[in-house]
Amino acid sequence: MAPGWDITPGPGSRISVGRDYWQVYTVGNVIDQRQPLCKKSNVNGPSGGTIAVWTSTADSVIAGNEQHDTGGIFFGARYSFPAPDCHECGNVASFQTGLEIRDNVVDGEYDWGSDCSRSGISGALSISPTPQSPPPLVGIGILIAQNRITHADGLRGGAIDLAAGWYLGPPPGKWPLLQSTVIQHNTVADIDGPVPRNACHFNQDNRSAFRLDGVDNMRNTVFYANRCERVGKILIDGGKGTVRLCRSPAQASCECVGTAPP
Repeated sequence: MAPGWDITPGPGSRISVGRDYWQVYTVGNVIDQRQPLCKKSNVNGPSGGTIAVWTSTADSVIAGNEQHDTGGIFFGARYSFPAPDCHECGNVASFQTGLEIRDNVVDGEYDWGSDCSRSGISGALSISPTPQSPPPLVGIGILIAQNRITHADGLRGGAIDLAAGWYLGPPPGKWPLLQSTVIQHNTVADIDGPVPRNACHFNQDNRSAFRLDGVDNMRNTVFYANRCERVGKILIDGGKGTVRLCRSPAQASCECVGTAPP
């Protein structure tokens, strides 16, 4: 092969070739869908104004944006392998490497009362259930920092919501998918009250400041110095090796004082 490999693949390696968006900056946008500016009349569903990353990125940034009553900030991390026994599966690889989401304001969502409406800062994992090709890591070194999220939550009810958007790989399902995500110095407010109506049958059973979904799929996530205001549940942790860096009790960040099982 010419030119030669910078790093030679080892035995049994899998190689994905595709477009990668490198050093893409989504910065300084203002999206305001509050009434009466917005009639909230989207016929396709209760959503709009989302800042979304839906393909592979490296060293990219979403920063300094301001959103009101929108779908918030979203990134997808996906891997799918075509197999005869999986009609939904195809050739898909969407990896997030060194993505930074920082200094954004996410204020409200399109329809707080409906589980069809999603907002906050969300990452959705979608991994094919194909034992012929076990999944690789689909995200590493993601930073979510210094954002303010108010009255807005994601698919599984977390204001910062790292969730299963489809399958999480073949059985036994405990695949490492997101590695070393850092969630620090965020402020989360007004995430409380009744769960939304089950309009889309996503069965959202709670609201929380932070949620790591799945079964050991989020590995070595680090929480530090986050602040919670008028929040019911703080952290629902379905990850493995989660680290909560806690200061003195008098200055404890919110993830250090309230944790619930997945």
